[in-house]
Amino acid sequence: MEWVERSFEILDEPMDTDDFIAMINQCKLETPGKEDIMKCILFRLQDQLSSYRLFMHGSHTIMDACPTFTMTSDSHSDIMSATWGTEWTNLPPGPIASTGGPHQGADAVGLELLGRIKQAHEHRPVSHSLIAQQTESAGTGLSIRVHNTINPELAHDLLKEVKALGCTVTHLFGAVQILAIFELNPVTDEQAPQANITFPISIISLQSWLTPEIQSKDRFISQMTLVPLRINYLLFSSLSLGKEQLSFIMQSLKDQWNFFLTNPHLPHLSAALMTLSPPRKLEITHNPLATTNTNLGVVDAVTPTVLYPNGDSTRAALIKIHDMAFGHRLTMPNPLTYAWTMKSEIVIQVEVIICLCLRFKPLMISNLRPMIFGIETTYRILGHIQLMETGQQPKS
Repeated sequence: MEWVERSFEILDEPMDTDDFIAMINQCKLETPGKEDIMKCILFRLQDQLSSYRLFMHGSHTIMDACPTFTMTSDSHSDIMSATWGTEWTNLPPGPIASTGGPHQGADAVGLELLGRIKQAHEHRPVSHSLIAQQTESAGTGLSIRVHNTINPELAHDLLKEVKALGCTVTHLFGAVQILAIFELNPVTDEQAPQANITFPISIISLQSWLTPEIQSKDRFISQMTLVPLRINYLLFSSLSLGKEQLSFIMQSLKDQWNFFLTNPHLPHLSAALMTLSPPRKLEITHNPLATTNTNLGVVDAVTPTVLYPNGDSTRAALIKIHDMAFGHRLTMPNPLTYAWTMKSEIVIQVEVIICLCLRFKPLMISNLRPMIFGIETTYRILGHIQLMETGQQPKS
């Protein structure tokens, strides 16, 4: 019971969501002499006193998106029903056994896959990116978040156009970032022949590769692998601005995603990399300012947004989930960008450690609608990101 009491807290005073996240990200989850792994904090919203936020505070190592959603679902068996001493039987096997064991051709096709990864990470020059005036942190974990929402009508139109091109929101999200970075930090004629943008950490879920007996159980653990994606500047720079460039980059990203997704040895990639070259220091990429972007997908597909008493939908709703917010205690300078869909809206978020002061125009991923529809109205997704040493959070 002592652990349960430490794991839940109700705040007395209402708070603004962004202010709370900025504050809590500065707080380590630790109790002297205890081994706490997560804490739930409930508070009322400052501008909507009848609405609440339930915030889960814990280590990112056990709180990736899907495992966290699984943890909060009521579909799994009661933890108290487990027989004492048998907890270990619920632990999953390693990544290779969980995905069906070694596949034929690993010595050839598998090595080709490893070679592709090695070549991508060793490519020079390193990824083009945003530029920071300084990289010394103003405070460990101190970061800002800027987010904006694409309304259901525009989101529907965007998805329709993207699907017509045979692409997805993931491809669109990456392509727009590439165009924005090159626009905000233009390359010189001398740099152009070799300029590129690399996303060193592109996440692929391994859920579909899991064996049936593993898929049938709820796991509070991540199952994913990381791959690099690269777009060379000269491949699209001569194309017409707008839809032509955007379509080309989206298709190129799609082809790279498909290369990895159709490789039967992809589920074992991370295990092979850790065996061949275990990490010796904390490093994301040779360019610490390279963007890491993630499409979390459709939130409604993995967690219900309306909860009824005892699951009875004929009764009045007990809880209605309106939106989702999250932040990180950042320790590295690379900007984190996220997209997710919820209630037919597309949400975009950028999160950056406060030590980064951009020396050019504030980052904006804008003009999505003009790029696709060719109309004059500019729809700004992210607006301006202003990285201020004061740590103040600009309102989106």
